[in-house]
Amino acid sequence: MKEQQSKSDRFQHGVALHQAGQVAQAAEIYRQLIKALPKHADLLFMLGTAEYQLGNKAEAVKLLDKAIVINPTNPMAFSNRGNALQELGRLPEALNSYNQAIRLKPDYVEAVSNKGNTLRLLGRVEEALACYSRSLEINPSYQPAYYELGFTLQSLGRLEEAVDCYGRAIELRPDSAQTYAVRGAAYQDLRRFDDAIADYQQVITLIPGAAMIYNNLGNVLKEVGRHEEACLRLTQAIELQPDQADAHNNLGVVLQQMRRLTEALTCFEHARGLKPDSVDAQWNLALARLVLGDYKQGWQDYEARLHPSKLSGVNLRTYAKPKWTGAESLVGKTIFVVAEQGLGDTIQFCRYLPLLARLGATVILESQPQLVDLMKTLNGVDQVLPAFLEVGQIPEYDFYCPLMSMPVAFETTLATIPWAEPYLHADPAKVAYWADRLGQRLKPRVGLVWSGGFHPAQPEVWVINKRRNMDLAKLAPLKNMDVEFYSLQKGEPAQTELTELMSQNWEGPRLIDYAKEFNDFTDTAALIENLDLVISVDTAVAHLAGALGKPTWLLSRFDSCWRWLDQRDDTPWYPSMTLLRQSSFNDWDEVVSRLVDRMHDHFKR
Repeated sequence: MKEQQSKSDRFQHGVALHQAGQVAQAAEIYRQLIKALPKHADLLFMLGTAEYQLGNKAEAVKLLDKAIVINPTNPMAFSNRGNALQELGRLPEALNSYNQAIRLKPDYVEAVSNKGNTLRLLGRVEEALACYSRSLEINPSYQPAYYELGFTLQSLGRLEEAVDCYGRAIELRPDSAQTYAVRGAAYQDLRRFDDAIADYQQVITLIPGAAMIYNNLGNVLKEVGRHEEACLRLTQAIELQPDQADAHNNLGVVLQQMRRLTEALTCFEHARGLKPDSVDAQWNLALARLVLGDYKQGWQDYEARLHPSKLSGVNLRTYAKPKWTGAESLVGKTIFVVAEQGLGDTIQFCRYLPLLARLGATVILESQPQLVDLMKTLNGVDQVLPAFLEVGQIPEYDFYCPLMSMPVAFETTLATIPWAEPYLHADPAKVAYWADRLGQRLKPRVGLVWSGGFHPAQPEVWVINKRRNMDLAKLAPLKNMDVEFYSLQKGEPAQTELTELMSQNWEGPRLIDYAKEFNDFTDTAALIENLDLVISVDTAVAHLAGALGKPTWLLSRFDSCWRWLDQRDDTPWYPSMTLLRQSSFNDWDEVVSRLVDRMHDHFKR
């Protein structure tokens, strides 16, 4: 009797230690007792639970199975067994175990919520959402259900709802660093950057060593232009976790935006060394090398854009024929060239197609629809087709090649960029039409573009678009010049801005807008041929003017695109183009001031 009492006392002591959080000590007592009491259901249950908490999930399942055989009415045994099975990846078994727990105890909130987690992992998301809702019906203050509901909604892209759930979870448990972290990520995706910064900073307050959060915070600070702070946070992330490739890569991006290009290159190389298969690191290495003029390696790395993770803006498909790499003979062969990415990219790189014709190829180009007629003016191109054709609509060909793989195929260097003369041409009839519309030339004629197109399906380019574009009001200092300005701006949101601001900033007829009459780029080209100068931010119109050989002044953001190189006011891509670069981040006022002075000098000649 005394021995039995002693075992009972030891068991209760183990339970007390367990409840006090001393799980390892409790488990040791349970293990000693189980030798003498191998069929003690409660002891098996407690030891199984302890083994799960200690990370011994497979052992936990074995022990809980034994406990359930002896006592099949303990809902906690089924629930804890479900937890262990879920973490082992044995999801159907876990789901069954949770169902057994709920059958025994229908209002078992933990089991209902954890069942939702298993259903989510099984891809049964709507059922998971129902479980979380049921959990909150049982206990409206059950914090884990709010967290998991928010997490599931976030995975579905229902970010505002997710944020609301996380907010409730934080009210119930304000010390939950994990909840602040995921809400910060949701805010980041919503582009509510100030809120994201606040949440990430709260995580760091709660867990000062959270390296990944320093990385996330650095990224958000970069998005709002707080580059020095971003550098600090990303450096801290690296100090906390030196092998964190993403932090090295992200620090490189910030340094690149600050035009600390050599340092950025070093960061990207570190990231690539830590994670050799990192597409992001290869991509950023390409951009850094190209802007520094290292075309030999830069073009090789630029092929990273063809990785599936980078294809959101690329028109590519699967091809039955081989890719042309530059090594294969094209004599008597047909090559199908695929335009990709933006309109400006197509205009810039279509210059390579005449080179293909000189190699003996029949050249078929698939181009964006609004460029098709313009591309037909390119020498050496036998056929131009609109993009997004079905496979059966593509003519027979021997090789294919993405348009922007031409530089690597031709081993292009700064000294060998193809340019003999303007390679695109306006339709003479349309040029004559616009000459008649514009009438006698009484003043210099200047085309203006202040905003690139908005791409709603590509949120990853929104921030760059914001930096490369300017408000029309910024160009107000030009309005008093004795010049006729013509808007070459097509599409929204700039068209609405033009309508709203013209009366405020461009009194009288000095800014003339015919762009609404443009059907495609041949119309734009014809009007440009009737102008003396084009002034543009970094858009397709700037490329068009350069390809036509028209004097073009490009207004470039501080961290300019790789194609414009570094510290140059000219470009080997377009001999008629001059660059006016921002001297500091997002400062267009200084650029416009230089622009006004330059225009006064230019038109005095």
